[in-house]
Amino acid sequence: MMSLLTGDLLIIISQIISATQFVYEEKFIKKHNFHPLLVVGLEGLKALFVHLSSSNSNVFQFFGDDSCGKIEKNVSFGAPPTHGGVEKLPG
Repeated sequence: MMSLLTGDLLIIISQIISATQFVYEEKFIKKHNFHPLLVVGLEGLKALFVHLSSSNSNVFQFFGDDSCGKIEKNVSFGAPPTHGGVEKLPG
């Protein structure tokens, strides 16, 4: 029962925060006379920067350290595998 109330309370708090953010953004845009598409574009660039910076720092946590250089050698990218650098054709 307590977890149900906690979840509902968190949802209500998040809705209040979102509504407050929208109202503040509208007042800020009208006060400083920014074009709405400029604001949306800048918000998108900020989100892209935050996403790339956070995902780039976590690469080694998910894929491991490639200090030996083995990951690139195992990936063929659609090319046929070569054995010893030279492929022998039958015949």
